[in-house]
Amino acid sequence: MSISSIPGNSLSLYASLSNTTLTDSKTGDSISSSTLTVDEVVSLGQNDSSSQPLTYDKPGSTATQNVDVPALLAKSNQQVADFLKLLGNLTQQQGLQWNKVVSGEQQLTVDPQTKAAATQAVSEDGELGVKNTARRILDFARLGIGNDPSKIDTIRAAVQQGFDEAKQAFGGSLPDISTQTHDAIMATLDDWQKNGLPSNNDYTLIRPDSSQDNSTTA
Repeated sequence: MSISSIPGNSLSLYASLSNTTLTDSKTGDSISSSTLTVDEVVSLGQNDSSSQPLTYDKPGSTATQNVDVPALLAKSNQQVADFLKLLGNLTQQQGLQWNKVVSGEQQLTVDPQTKAAATQAVSEDGELGVKNTARRILDFARLGIGNDPSKIDTIRAAVQQGFDEAKQAFGGSLPDISTQTHDAIMATLDDWQKNGLPSNNDYTLIRPDSSQDNSTTA
């Protein structure tokens, strides 16, 4: 699962999840835990005999943290995926282009129930709202950075690339909610670089567009 990637000669972060079950020999009770391992990989372009880039693991770069990944991501990611699939199907069924729908050039017709779900999804506390979208990206970023502040610039570049590609896909501009999400992520990364890394995912989301979000996640 790629956390961030920059084409060409690049530095990429990859995460793998492993599950471990320990059994108490006296009581017979079992305890399960999940471990997310983040690895740093350096890509050095392509060789002559293969279209795949040459990659080398950076010695000593692996950072392992115990996190409750299902609680952190599973529910949120599924809700987002289901919602985007619904909108994608509606757009295709009506013969519309997604970038033109986003820009307002084309009108997507939806039933009241879908409209209500969309309004909720992009609301302040919705799964596609600025706060939750920014936090999903920053939570992964924090895991990838580990205890090495120098990785912030790598994460920042990968995030910027992602938004730039999305901008092109949407015809050269992004909705205001996407711009606000981008600004919140970058402002929070700036804060980490200036004031130090937060403890795990316990941080304040910086919101340049509005009043600061004082809630934290752990």
